[in-house]
Amino acid sequence: MELGKTNLEKFDGTNFKQWKFQIKCALRAKGLDINTPKPDGKAIQWNKDDGMAMFVITSAMDLNQIALIENCDTALEVMTKLESIYEQKSEMTKMMIHERFYQYRMSPTDSIAQHIAKVESLAKQLKESGETISETAIITKILSSLPSKYRSVRQAWMSLDPKNQTVINLTARLLDEEASLSIEDDNEIALLVAKQKL
Repeated sequence: MELGKTNLEKFDGTNFKQWKFQIKCALRAKGLDINTPKPDGKAIQWNKDDGMAMFVITSAMDLNQIALIENCDTALEVMTKLESIYEQKSEMTKMMIHERFYQYRMSPTDSIAQHIAKVESLAKQLKESGETISETAIITKILSSLPSKYRSVRQAWMSLDPKNQTVINLTARLLDEEASLSIEDDNEIALLVAKQKL
């Protein structure tokens, strides 16, 4: 593999977990192991390999991230420092995503489609942070965060055969219910307007 032929996603401070995996793969593809201790005495090959590893790592970093590791002398020091900074940050980010997911409620101004998209987006963020989240958990969140006017859908959903309880089926049911509720609201408004004219 040629030096300039590694097309790695640049580390920008937000994608550490994926970037770290990408670096691990790139180093392995080049036959480099940053955990190999420096040998005593002549270490010409070790220095060459470590220099190549540092080149691979830093070539896949934004310049503002490189400032954090400029004082590191080995590839292992670089990765250790980045891990100490960003893996702790990743845990904090994961906690914040969890909190947003579990505290989320449907906004009164959102449509059902917007509501489901927001829940799915939060679930995707959880998955990307390394958490496993089942379809059942997503369905439960969608249902539990709905306003009370969708109570009948929740009750009907519980009696549905579990193999038919999918996000796609729930979306279809909720969109139908939203359309029905909208027609009812329109009819009530028309009735009120007609009464006021009398």
